[in-house]
Amino acid sequence: MSTNLTNSTEFEALFKSHYTMLVGYARKLLHDQEQAEDAVQQLFVNLWEKRASIEVEGSWKSYLLRSTHNSCLNQIKHQKIKAEHAQQALASEVTSEQRDLLEEEEFRQKVKQAVQSLPPQCKKIFLMSRIQGKKYQQIAAELNLSVKTIENQMGKALKTLREDLKTQHSPTLNVLKTFFWFIIGVKLFSIVMN
Repeated sequence: MSTNLTNSTEFEALFKSHYTMLVGYARKLLHDQEQAEDAVQQLFVNLWEKRASIEVEGSWKSYLLRSTHNSCLNQIKHQKIKAEHAQQALASEVTSEQRDLLEEEEFRQKVKQAVQSLPPQCKKIFLMSRIQGKKYQQIAAELNLSVKTIENQMGKALKTLREDLKTQHSPTLNVLKTFFWFIIGVKLFSIVMN
C-alpha cells in the first residue's frame, strides 16, 4: 500500500501522532533533548517540502523511524567531523604559537650575538644608551667624547645590527620586528639582552 501526503490536515495529523515518539527515539541516539527536537523538526520540514514526491510503502511510523534514525546518524557524523576540525585547528594554533616562540627566542639570541660582535667602543655606547637608558649628552660626558661622536657611534651600531640581523634572521620574521628591537625602550631591550 502506497501513501503520500496531499494536504496540510494529513500532515498535521501525522506530525501530532508521531512527533513525541520520534523525539524520544532521537534523544536515545543523540543523548541531547534539543538536538533530538531539532532533528525531528528538520525531518518534518524536509517531509513537507518533498511531500509531493514522497511515496511511503508500508506504514508512516516505520518510514519516520527510519528517517529519524538516518537523520540522527548524519548528525552524529557531522558532530564528529566538527570535533575533528576543531581539534586540528587547535593543534595547528598550538604549533603556530610554538613556532612563534621559537622564532622569538632565536631572534633574541641573534640580537645578543649581533650586539656582542660590535666594536668595543660602539658596543659600550650602544649598551649605555639602550640598556642603561642614558641620553647622548650623559654618555658623552662620562666617556669624554662629543655628542656628535656618540650620535655617529649609535648610528654605526644600529646600521651594523640591522644589517647583521637582516642577513641572519629567518625570512618569516618581520623586518619591522628588527627595527622595533633597536628603537624600543630600555626595559624591553634589557629583557632581550638578559
